[in-house]
Amino acid sequence: MKKSFLSVVIAISLIVTCFVPSVGAANKFTDVDSQTLKWAATEINEMAELGFIKGYSDGTFKPNKSINKMEAMLLFARVAGFSNIAYEKIVEQAYEQYMYLLDEIKLGSFEGSKKEIAFLINRGIISEDEVVEYLGDGAYKDEFPRKDAAVFLTKLSGETAKKGTYTFDFVDEDEIEDSVKGYIAYVVESGLMAGVQNNDGTVSFEAENPMTRAQVSVILYRVLDKVQISAEAGAVERIDLDGSVVDFINGDNEVKNYIVPEEAKITINGEEAELEDVLNESHVVFTRNGKEIKTVDFISPKSNVTVKGTVDEIKIQEKYTRVSVKLDETEEIKKYYITENVEVTSNGVKDKISAVKKDDYVVIKLLGTTIVSIDRQETKATVQGTLEAVSITDPVEITVLTLDETTDEEISAVYSVADNAVIRRDGEKALLSNISVGDKVVLALSRGVVTKLTATSTKGSATGTITSILIAPQSKVVMVVNSVEKEYPIAMDATYTVAGKEGTIYDLRLGNVISVTLSGSTITKIEQATETTSSTKTGIVESISSSYGYVQIISTGATGSVTEQIFASKAGSSLNVKVINGETGAQMNFKDIKKNDTIIAVGAYSNGAFVAKTIIVTPN
Repeated sequence: MKKSFLSVVIAISLIVTCFVPSVGAANKFTDVDSQTLKWAATEINEMAELGFIKGYSDGTFKPNKSINKMEAMLLFARVAGFSNIAYEKIVEQAYEQYMYLLDEIKLGSFEGSKKEIAFLINRGIISEDEVVEYLGDGAYKDEFPRKDAAVFLTKLSGETAKKGTYTFDFVDEDEIEDSVKGYIAYVVESGLMAGVQNNDGTVSFEAENPMTRAQVSVILYRVLDKVQISAEAGAVERIDLDGSVVDFINGDNEVKNYIVPEEAKITINGEEAELEDVLNESHVVFTRNGKEIKTVDFISPKSNVTVKGTVDEIKIQEKYTRVSVKLDETEEIKKYYITENVEVTSNGVKDKISAVKKDDYVVIKLLGTTIVSIDRQETKATVQGTLEAVSITDPVEITVLTLDETTDEEISAVYSVADNAVIRRDGEKALLSNISVGDKVVLALSRGVVTKLTATSTKGSATGTITSILIAPQSKVVMVVNSVEKEYPIAMDATYTVAGKEGTIYDLRLGNVISVTLSGSTITKIEQATETTSSTKTGIVESISSSYGYVQIISTGATGSVTEQIFASKAGSSLNVKVINGETGAQMNFKDIKKNDTIIAVGAYSNGAFVAKTIIVTPN
């Protein structure tokens, strides 16, 4: 036996304890004779000498004793790499994905070994459809037949049943089921399995006969030479789709990259996928057979994902509830499971999971493969509430605050808006951009999507002192009104008046008193009585010194390019300038401004220098 495969053997060193209950001689067994058992004696003794199979306390090996299906499953799981630390996250993800299925199977003394079965499903060695029938209802205790060994060994090798024509020299060929002949052809031709010699010199395959301890020892010996499985895990840094290259950081904190072969199987969270679907920071595991990459498995960072579709089946069990959904996007049927902490609603109103029925339309939020919330939505429904937010990204969504009449609690619900949705406001045809936060809305839904939105505005006004200004795609102002700090969104077409003259949002100043006109809770008009002496400077950053508190910009004017210095306002020895990311609206530090960023500096001249109180940055 080749010692170069010792590392693989070590990874499965616990395998044989699955079907060897006692400890005995290391490499000499009284019932393993090189003459009468010459086809297996060398393999048994060498495997025992290495310490990977054991005999019984009376010095025997019992080579003709059969093993059961579950013992065989544990053997194949560990040969496939279950004990390899590189597969640790794959094992956990697979167990989470198939927990609902494995809960249906009672495995007696093997109850704690369901992760191994989940791993086998993940590796494609046994399918979801097969596993319950194969191991359930006590079948896990059945003897493990030689035909099944042929099937599992083929899949473990990353191969499929041999196709085309093949011939056997087995005298019992006619007794072999057609469905397994292709697998038997592969394992025989590859040398993983052989026939059993009869007393008359003929050879049988004995497909229905159980595998014995001796046969398992021989297969284990051979598979270590044939199947050289290795794995390497890490965190994805970048995917080069043009070259099919994955850059990742491995467990030793080394930056590495591998080209993914065209024939390699790619999965994301246990489902077949494409490289273009992989997210940065995903966990990745490369599996090789020898030097060849056979599979690349990705586990996405845990985050909420929303899916929509029609319930195909719902199965409520004591320990879990499984929901099968036909997805809108792909029309595939996917299975998800629900924990007891799931949030269930019907059109945004709290409900019980028992309300969800086959053919219901549902919007599901997932964490991994677990449902964290499920909203059952009628094919046609009406929702009333107050508009809280509008998101103009793709898909366009609105957030509506509704009242749960069963609990008198207010609930925020998010709805997608159809491209051809009919929008009306105050009885007039309108665009979604005309709808203001705070408007009372009535939504007509079709399968959870807004097809008609009717809004009613409420007019109002407020006067207060500005404490914060957010300049962003959805600009906002915070002001103190009657000693209470309130935040108001600003309409995109809002008008500004400063000391009786037309102005812009950049003319507003912290600490100034403003009067605002409201539509709902959205500002449509702002009046600032105080005239501002400040101005703005716009340009591209050429250099920056956070120590001295200035940036040098290049701006373009009527006479061409001009270089100017912008100083940050100070309070004592500290900078007292507000720096805002113009793309996100988030506050930044002055030192985070970079060369080639575009800035708008709002301030005034002092002693010949332009001093900025606010700087809005558009990163390069």
